[in-house]
Amino acid sequence: MKRTRRSLFVSGNHDANHAAIVAFMSQLGPEPIDTSKVGSGFPDLVWPFQGQTILVEIKTPDGSLTPSQERFHREWRGGPLIVVASDEDVAVAVERMTRAREIRTAVRG
Repeated sequence: MKRTRRSLFVSGNHDANHAAIVAFMSQLGPEPIDTSKVGSGFPDLVWPFQGQTILVEIKTPDGSLTPSQERFHREWRGGPLIVVASDEDVAVAVERMTRAREIRTAVRG
């Protein structure tokens, strides 16, 4: 039996939109890794997308970051960290990251 990442990682609590957003992200690139059980404000997902490691916090449309999530976001010094509540949010973030990468490439060029 072939095991997917979903079967290898135990997930934590999810917002109602979590599964739909993960499914959309999986259509755009590799399946994100569920890190919702890590705690201490760590984001819900790690997404290896187009050579970047993107941390993703999923919120409901009216949700807000917890104090530990706010602290993690303030202190994070790694790659992209995005907060999304819909497929559209994911698409906008991907577009911004792609545009920024193109600009960096052109400047180095």
